Amino acid sequence: MDSEPKPDLENPHEEEKRPKDLDLEPEPEPDAEQRKIFITNLDRWGILALIGTASESQALGLRDTLYKHLAWENFIGVTFPPGLPMFQLAFHIPFYVWRVSERAWEDHRLDSNANRLRQCRDVSFLDWKSSGPSNFLYEAQMSCLVAGEDESRWVAYGFFDTYFDAVGEAKETVEAYHDDAIMEGGMNADPLTFGVIGAEKTVRTPREYFLSCFRIRIAQVKREWVQVVAKIRQSIRDYEQTYQYSLCMSRERSSSTAAEHNEMVKSSRDWIVQVKRLTTQLFQCLSKTVGACENFCLNHAIYFENLSSPLSGERSLRDIEITFTELDSLRNKLEYLAESCSEFAQELELRLILEGNEVGNMQHKIAQDNKGLALIMMIYISPIALAAAIFSMNRDVISFIPANFGSFISLVFGFGILGILILVMRQYEDWCWQVFMALNGQRCWQGIRFRRKTRENMEQS
Repeated sequence: MDSEPKPDLENPHEEEKRPKDLDLEPEPEPDAEQRKIFITNLDRWGILALIGTASESQALGLRDTLYKHLAWENFIGVTFPPGLPMFQLAFHIPFYVWRVSERAWEDHRLDSNANRLRQCRDVSFLDWKSSGPSNFLYEAQMSCLVAGEDESRWVAYGFFDTYFDAVGEAKETVEAYHDDAIMEGGMNADPLTFGVIGAEKTVRTPREYFLSCFRIRIAQVKREWVQVVAKIRQSIRDYEQTYQYSLCMSRERSSSTAAEHNEMVKSSRDWIVQVKRLTTQLFQCLSKTVGACENFCLNHAIYFENLSSPLSGERSLRDIEITFTELDSLRNKLEYLAESCSEFAQELELRLILEGNEVGNMQHKIAQDNKGLALIMMIYISPIALAAAIFSMNRDVISFIPANFGSFISLVFGFGILGILILVMRQYEDWCWQVFMALNGQRCWQGIRFRRKTRENMEQS
């Protein structure tokens, strides 16, 4: 079978730079039964090279693989293109990675809306105790396609995001694999297997090779998820041990004002809501991956029976199932953390409501105290002050009031009675108004009846 030329392994496709001397015209294809293509941070130039060198029989599967990889979609399984005697073994796994660095390593690739293809989020707010480098959460995707016509003629594509790793020994690149292969004492590793298996030792059958790649890569995804879940879990645990204790103590300290305490509760609620939103987002992503894993075990694992190396295939499937179980456990932990955040948020909302009621009760008590003070002023102090003010006036103005102690007491008593009447009328204002309206209404009705009777008498006469 004729096959495409192998891409240049020295071009990692990591920079937005157009390859030189790119020729998209069909070329004579070398005689190669198995080929492996490994690309990190697949960009438009890499896609252009793949499309220009893919055969017609591989175009359909490659197109679907490119779409799922760029769209950050999940799929694990086996497909058979209609009308073509071909098989396609593929896995597409979106996930998140947690990295600590001085700055964010943003994805250089842009979508049609000029947005970053993969998003990065600063999650340093989760790290309570560290004041060092920032924490970032990155979107990532790994995709692999093994397609061919039979057991001896097939091609493997591997697309992996590594933009979030700083340049160095830990960064997985085409150049790193190439340099390791040519250096003295180095290993010619198979990059699709994460360098775990040597290129000369890789199996020759497509199904076994797919299981080997999938077993190693899904374990890599699990390790990334373990780190993400552990970071969030530790952050929530630190919150429980420190911040909630501070909230309780702030109400007991005399130096802590109500305004400061309320501000602390609100900031805690905002933090919990932010963590809950993040945890829910991670839970949804991991749930889709676990669902794809369950679908693979139920509907696609049967295609990997009767392998040429049964022990190797059974071992890979067993390890894959164990990894699936661990991913499901991580999903349950994320669900529990999201529920814990919801409970914390409800508790803080209830605390804000209760403290708001306390403030309202305090204001009501102050109003009652002011009302009592007003009563004292109205009944005791105001009458005396008014009587004293009257007696301090010019005698020509109040000549009708005798200037003696008895008159003073009478004025004080009269003003006191007037104050009591005013307070009673204010206390029973609604009842007094209803009585007033009822009396006025009754008088109006009597007047109407009188006028009507008078008119009838005039008409009869």
